[in-house]
Amino acid sequence: MSEIINREPILPIRQIGEDHWIENLTSFLDNHDVEVISLKGEKIFQKTEQYLDWIIPLQTKDYFFNFGDIESSDFMYNLKKIGEWEVLTNSI
Repeated sequence: MSEIINREPILPIRQIGEDHWIENLTSFLDNHDVEVISLKGEKIFQKTEQYLDWIIPLQTKDYFFNFGDIESSDFMYNLKKIGEWEVLTNSI
């Protein structure tokens, strides 16, 4: 007979910007063998904002700046890299 395990999902953070969110998320990813790679430079944000004619919110920038170059499909499933963002009307 198989045992059903009822576990709450593990949430290393509740929101970007909370106390120690970068350290907590980094530790969580390290514990799950996901290499943490930050996004280099601010120019990608400027290019994306100009292309989209939209200001990227600060919390979104903080997230991508700290974790935006992670290559794990387990962690970044269906989350496009910042340089791949496009206007929804141009999207498939």
